[in-house]
Amino acid sequence: MSSRFSNGEYLYAHLPARVRRDDLSLFVKRFSQFFGATMDGWDAIGDNFYQSIDPSTASEEFINWWLWALFGWSWYPSWFTLARKRALYAAFATHLAKRGTPVGTEEWLAAFSIYAREFARPTYWGEFVWGEPVGEGAWTITDALVIVVQIYQVNDEVNSDVRGMSWGEMVWGEGYFRDVGQTLTQPEIESLVRYVWPNGHRLMIEYVVFPTVSVEAWDSAKPILNESQVPDEIGGTITGAS
Repeated sequence: MSSRFSNGEYLYAHLPARVRRDDLSLFVKRFSQFFGATMDGWDAIGDNFYQSIDPSTASEEFINWWLWALFGWSWYPSWFTLARKRALYAAFATHLAKRGTPVGTEEWLAAFSIYAREFARPTYWGEFVWGEPVGEGAWTITDALVIVVQIYQVNDEVNSDVRGMSWGEMVWGEGYFRDVGQTLTQPEIESLVRYVWPNGHRLMIEYVVFPTVSVEAWDSAKPILNESQVPDEIGGTITGAS
């Protein structure tokens, strides 16, 4: 059974024989160990590099450095876990390849728990058009290089156990009120959309607001909550989902 390779031992073994013969105090051997240990460290980095580039084993520090150094990406929500970073790291090249396409925009936003659809043109059937909203505030794509991104839902990634046992203004069970957090602010959502915004296109972002949702719920200073966790006072939803 062979022992572990040592660069220090290798260096000393390959010195001229007369140097080793005269090294009775082993000073030269001890001196060469510094250089050998340094090269052992370099070897370890090279031997373990595959673990750094493998998404299943990459460290958070390496992912942060790699995505920033190669792709200029350095922002992550506070609730992004190591597992979420590894998933983004594994798919980043795919996201870049699809950048500027409808499916690319939708998949990129989904990586940050945003569910959206992108429209680049209306759907026609004869003189009828569908696939666009109607009524007050409706939009129509009438020219080339125009895209509309509809934001349908932002999953709640920061609030847990927020269902209170309440009757009027009284609370029982837990005996305390929980402050809710915000998954993503509106500026953060729009910055994510702009990252995949194709050059030369006109962009409009539409927040799909359902009847039980106040428009103010999308203000940057207010929480964006998940309708499956936080019901409003009349039992409706805080944020809508199709």
